[in-house]
Amino acid sequence: MEKVIIKASILRGDNFVTAKTDPQIIEDIFKTSLSQKNFQVINEIAVNEEILFVDVFVYQFAAEFPTVTITIRTSNGIHFVDTERTKMFVDRNAINIKLAKKLAERLPSYINKNAIFKLTTNDLLASNSISFIPDTAEKRKSSNSTINWLENKEPDFIIPNEIHYYIAYISNNYSIRNKLKNNSIKLILKINDQARFELIDIESKIDFTEKEKNKLSDFVSNFPLWIIKNPIERIEMKIGIE
Repeated sequence: MEKVIIKASILRGDNFVTAKTDPQIIEDIFKTSLSQKNFQVINEIAVNEEILFVDVFVYQFAAEFPTVTITIRTSNGIHFVDTERTKMFVDRNAINIKLAKKLAERLPSYINKNAIFKLTTNDLLASNSISFIPDTAEKRKSSNSTINWLENKEPDFIIPNEIHYYIAYISNNYSIRNKLKNNSIKLILKINDQARFELIDIESKIDFTEKEKNKLSDFVSNFPLWIIKNPIERIEMKIGIE
């Protein structure tokens, strides 16, 4: 019985109008489906054991359709990908859940690890309209975030060499843009035993409101799973604007 670990990311950066769906509800949908298909769902990484890492991305670009995408991967790459979206909806939260259920119903009972999908960030978070592309390019120019892994080996990102693009997509700095001018924020992170980024501390001369701190926490929570064998205790992320 293959082991799987699951994470849902509800993407609510500057470029999105995604409903604030509870990620736990989305994760539970896929946990139930995968369990029924004879996968063993685990909550923590198992040292020296092969695990399938399941990421679910829930997002809606402005003026576009609610979308849910799932990937299943190992350290060798992405072995399965599927997407569901709709133009017909009333309640944006309810439709996210409905789309997730449709994807869960289509999940296979076997993952072919010989199949490797070579995706870009634009494939992973596909826009429904080419009109979005110039906005994304402009946002990439204005985003200036770096990660210092210190003495730790940098794990491979879900899309190799494109973590900076992903950060540009999920950043939500609109409300603190003025505060970031001529300033920077250092986020102290760790990758915990659930293979997720965890925000430990915010180091900055800037005073943040609780709402602003929550947005930074949401930003950190929207990174996909990291394929690691053991937790990584200290990572520094610097956030700024060019």
